[in-house]
Amino acid sequence: MGGIILTASHNPGGKDGDFGIKFNTPNGGPAPDAVTNKIFEISQTLAEYKTLDEKILLNLDQVGQYKFNVATVGDILIEVIDPVEKYMDLMKSIFDFTLIKEFLKDFPIVVNCLSGGTIVKLISVLKLYFTNAQKCLTYLF
Repeated sequence: MGGIILTASHNPGGKDGDFGIKFNTPNGGPAPDAVTNKIFEISQTLAEYKTLDEKILLNLDQVGQYKFNVATVGDILIEVIDPVEKYMDLMKSIFDFTLIKEFLKDFPIVVNCLSGGTIVKLISVLKLYFTNAQKCLTYLF
């Protein structure tokens, strides 16, 4: 199990070198070389793939499972998940936020996420657990 990330950054591919695919393992981190090499090996044996010729109207902000019948591929099921919720569950199992909150109440911090996607996760953590999150967030932007 894992997550596929379609991206134009960090790992160019595609016919114009402007597109890439990342695969993250269940721990949220990048897949090891052995996994990506196996995926690449299997991809070389694909004989066909199907695309959608019609638009699917899907609200990605609404968590749930959605069934569609698409002319070119038949019935499909799309599940929309909340990755931040799952990420927060993982973080809560790793870190003692009560202890960190106590430490940070009189200890200002500055975080630089280098404009990466981590900022969304960081803001979620700060808003949920720290009363001085707004003070910290002002340093981020």
